[in-house]
Parts: sequence; structure tokens; C-alpha cells
Amino acid sequence: MLSGRSLPMTDGRTSRAHSRRASTRSALLRAARTRFRAQGVHDTSIDDIVRAAGVARGTFYLYFRNKEDVLGALVDAFIAAIRGAVRRIDTTPGAPSPTEQIRDNLRRICEVLERHEDVAVIVFMGPAGLDGRSAAAVERFWKQIEAMVCDALAVGQGLGVVRPCNRQQVAIMALGAVRAALSRTLAAGDEPTHGSRRPRFDEDFLEELVTYPLRGLLR
Repeated sequence: MLSGRSLPMTDGRTSRAHSRRASTRSALLRAARTRFRAQGVHDTSIDDIVRAAGVARGTFYLYFRNKEDVLGALVDAFIAAIRGAVRRIDTTPGAPSPTEQIRDNLRRICEVLERHEDVAVIVFMGPAGLDGRSAAAVERFWKQIEAMVCDALAVGQGLGVVRPCNRQQVAIMALGAVRAALSRTLAAGDEPTHGSRRPRFDEDFLEELVTYPLRGLLR
């Protein structure tokens, strides 16, 4: 009977401990994301991160091995958010046109970029100034996005809306154009405009982002 009554208390303590650990890890990630954006990954130290998070240095190592490990976690979360924003093209009768669905996908991706702006700036600006492992994390991001684009092209070919092409080469070229456009917009977001420092992914921007890569692909 005593053990039966103590079980909920034990479960409650375990739940609170899990919640505290999750909260501390999130605080470290938020702090790292902010410091990486403000100072650059290379110039941000673990001491900078723990001070911003308000935790002891030893606590950091309960969650991460080094700052590159933190960047890897941020990039992984960024990739997961982008994957979650992309919807498979629906070709059933009555569905919006493929172009409109692609535009909606890009609109959701731009919303992800705004929510994860600090990480987006790091990965879109390229590996310059990053340590070896940090640069590798960013390169891994682009390889995964390239694979996603290749998969999307394969689906489009299967649906008959994308012409036959070398999917990997087309993905590289399309990503190059999109990456340049997004990088410039993100960089512009660092300059105050009408009192705002956020990038502006307006409808004109989205329209060009959709139209430019697709003109050489759609039948």
C-alpha cells in the first residue's frame, strides 16, 4: 500500500525533473542562437552562452559537448521546421494548381525563416567565419535541402508537371538562386526599415521566388 501511494509522488518528481531539463536545454539553445547571431559562431564562447542562459558552465556539459554541438541542434531543429512546412503536391480534382501549392509551401517556409531568423542568417550566409564542425553542420543542412528538392522534382516528374531533367543539377541551380534571394532579404532585415529589423517576405518576393525557378521546369 505504501509503495502504491508513493508512486504518483515519484512520477510527479520525475515529470518535474524532465520539465526542468527541457527548460534548461531550451534556455541554452535560445541563448546560443542569440549570441551566434550577434557575435558570430566563431567569436561566441561557451561562457557567453551560459551567461546569457543564466546557468553554470558545468550545466552546459550536461546537455552539449561544445558550441558546435549546440549549432548542430539548432540546425537540426531548423531543418525539421522546414520539413514540417512543406506539403506534398495534391493533384486530386478540385485541388489548387501545383504552382499555387508550391507558392503556399514557400510562404510557409518563409514563415519558418522569420521564426528561426537567427539560425537562418547563419545557414544562409554560408560557412565563412565558421569553425570546421560548424561549417560541416551548415553544409549538412544544404545537402539535406538539396535532397528534399530532388525528391520534389521526382514527384513533379511523376505527376507529369516537371520536364525530364538531371534532378541533382537542377536542384543545385534552383537552390543557388533561391539561397541568394533569401540571403539578401535576411541581410536586409538587419538594417532598420521603417522601425523594423525583420526581413520582408512579401507577396511580390514570393511570386518571383516561385516563377524564376519554375519557368525552365514546367511543361
